Amino acid sequence: MNKQLKFQHLESKLCLMIWISSICYAIYQYTTKSHLFFLNYADPYNDFEVGWNILNNKRKDKSDFEWESIGFIICNVYPFLLIYIFTSEFLRSQNFSAKNFQYFQVLFTCASTIYLLGYKILVIIFIQLILFSIVFLWKNKALTWLCSLTCLTLITFYKNLNSTETFLKFFALNHYEAYLNILVLCWLNLKCTSFSVSCEVNMTFLDYISYCFYFPTFITGPFISYNDFKMIYKMKEYGSLDVRLRQFLKNTFRWVLWYQFGNICLHFIYINATSFQSDFVRNLDLWSLCGYGYILGQFFHIKYVVLYGLSTSLASFENINVPSLPRCIGRIHLYSDMWKYFDPGLYNFLKSCIFIPLQNLIKYKFISSFVCFAFVYFWHGTEQYVLIWATLNYVGVSLEALFYSFYKKWIRNVSIFEKIDSRNSRRLKNILAAPLLALSAISNFYFFAGKDIGNIFVGTALGSSIFSQIVLLMILYCCCEISTEFRDTNAHTM
Repeated sequence: MNKQLKFQHLESKLCLMIWISSICYAIYQYTTKSHLFFLNYADPYNDFEVGWNILNNKRKDKSDFEWESIGFIICNVYPFLLIYIFTSEFLRSQNFSAKNFQYFQVLFTCASTIYLLGYKILVIIFIQLILFSIVFLWKNKALTWLCSLTCLTLITFYKNLNSTETFLKFFALNHYEAYLNILVLCWLNLKCTSFSVSCEVNMTFLDYISYCFYFPTFITGPFISYNDFKMIYKMKEYGSLDVRLRQFLKNTFRWVLWYQFGNICLHFIYINATSFQSDFVRNLDLWSLCGYGYILGQFFHIKYVVLYGLSTSLASFENINVPSLPRCIGRIHLYSDMWKYFDPGLYNFLKSCIFIPLQNLIKYKFISSFVCFAFVYFWHGTEQYVLIWATLNYVGVSLEALFYSFYKKWIRNVSIFEKIDSRNSRRLKNILAAPLLALSAISNFYFFAGKDIGNIFVGTALGSSIFSQIVLLMILYCCCEISTEFRDTNAHTM
């Protein structure tokens, strides 16, 4: 038995070595080629800026609008978050009642929104809030979903106007502020829908609006259910200020460290600027393309660790049960786990508000999953690359469920497989999971970099030699093995 355990550990270590060495080689191939490409790049689209002095003013990639928006949020919104947290803590020390504290939350968010985005934007925000509150009076779930989809449709049209000069001039916004406006409306839609669908009889309008206008998650998310949010009013269950403050500073240090790490990387790896150079990406070999894709995923992960870390560190300080931060994509190989662990807040919304209620009605998981992904597509925006991404994810989740059902009902019960031990069973599952991991990666490349880049990944993967495809699947098998080994290790929770 000890020999078997030693062999298992040796196998896992071998897979880890193959996986890490393959990643390092692929990243090296990509960075070498990208540096040569951008060495004499004229930068006609203003994708770069002068970097930090400490790095000898090396050029920095600034072409990712979302990443630049995070910097804008830190400089312009985070001071308000700190004011909010200090004020709320002072009010608690004065034994403010829960009701008065709710009024403070609403008034603070309204005042901050007017200062940051203007009163006209606050009016637009209230339009969605009022529409849901009217539907809330009927307590009809069908009407709630009709209202939710109607609002998302209007947000989609509104998003198309959002970037026009006429719109920006009328609302006196810059592009970053207009982006924050869309974020607020989308997160508000989830909170309004969740509250209306899962509301209890004794909930009031003040409960509703204070939940929707909770400032730390008002702009950046993530989604937090009302049941988790209302812990903020159970002040007797708060830990000591000293303990909470130490944890808050520790969490803040963590996401600030990741933010600066991301900024440093952008001085050396021009991952976002590459996404706008489709001709260059098309000429990359398979190894270089894999390195580019892996860094795309890791940078996306860092982006949301910073974005969610910013808000959840504050929410956790206020006794709210917050979702875990996104789990590193390098150790997720199952489609279902990607949805479960990358954005637990959104996953909890889909599960509690769509999947479980539909399961109680129709009993068909594939239909329930389809509706979930249809909503994901609608909520993220109706662009074509989002449709491809959502469709491939639905196909991947469905195939994973079918494979698992097939394995459970047929393979495991066949006489020749009955004698297979748990280790060989795990190997078989990882062999089946490797092609799905490839599909998962390609689907995410559509979401990370758009339709053109996603198509290049598909074309290169399918156009490669059989030998290259087999080697790639073997490396992905090693990833599945490592992911399985670390699957039960939770991501950090603020």
